[in-house]
Amino acid sequence: MLRSLVGSEMCIRDSFWMEWEDVKEYFSGGGVCFSKKSWFDYRVRGAFKGPVPSVALEVTVTKPTSVYFTLTQKDKRSVLPGTEYEYAAMMISVCKNHKDKKMKMHLNSGLDADSPQQRCYFTYQRDQSMLVELKPEDGPYLVVPRCWGTEKEEERSFVLGIISEKPLSVDSGISIRFKALEEKSRVFKNMDKFAYVGSQAKDVECECQHTPIMGVPFEKKLFGLGISGN
Repeated sequence: MLRSLVGSEMCIRDSFWMEWEDVKEYFSGGGVCFSKKSWFDYRVRGAFKGPVPSVALEVTVTKPTSVYFTLTQKDKRSVLPGTEYEYAAMMISVCKNHKDKKMKMHLNSGLDADSPQQRCYFTYQRDQSMLVELKPEDGPYLVVPRCWGTEKEEERSFVLGIISEKPLSVDSGISIRFKALEEKSRVFKNMDKFAYVGSQAKDVECECQHTPIMGVPFEKKLFGLGISGN
């Protein structure tokens, strides 16, 4: 029906049309691909234990900076045949600095990566993403991978992505430290404000991957990105 409305001239080479009933039978989801070819791509490996992630990002900027944060769980297609596996409900929470040594919930990922929202919205998707404008006066920020509905002892791996318009470096004015949050943190209760003292939060070493504009990706174990000593 759609093809008859828009006309066959809308067809592009190597594209094809499918009936909606066929789409529902053969696909469980979909998305729109886009690229920021001149931006800088970093990945951090982590895991949930119940709702608690092994790593969160403490982000500091010295000038306004746009960043896409992404959260990815294992693809169903990589699971062995006969293995029972379903996507967990996930979300990314970006919190900003607040008075009295607290963090305030700022934005959460949702269905539209370019328009994150203030309300909590967990979705059963392989990937979550959100675009955030980071400002020096609101930092440091805390970027928290979120998982809902899993058993307390259940472990589930994830990859947290940072796609930044600037390289993560001291000179570029954006740096990230890897932090482990306590299980009792009120961020996991969806509270609007919660206690957080970055200097007291535990630093953790994580496996990281950086994809340079030229060359192949490389991996290292680090305590952060864009900080002195890395």
